[in-house]
Amino acid sequence: MVRSDSDRLRHSRAVIINSADQSRRGLESEKKREAGDRAGGGVAGAATAAGGSRAVSVEGLLELL
Repeated sequence: MVRSDSDRLRHSRAVIINSADQSRRGLESEKKREAGDRAGGGVAGAATAAGGSRAVSVEGLLELL
């Protein structure tokens, strides 16, 4: 099947939006875990580092739109 340029662009945008949504949900889950770790006295440095880099990539994806 041959796709037109507009179909490819629409598909690419859908993929980017889906990826950004998944990353946002993951970041929200990490923040909740961090809050739980702080409340329980645990250390969440690794989660913070991962969340920070993931947040930047989501912003970069959204700029492409």
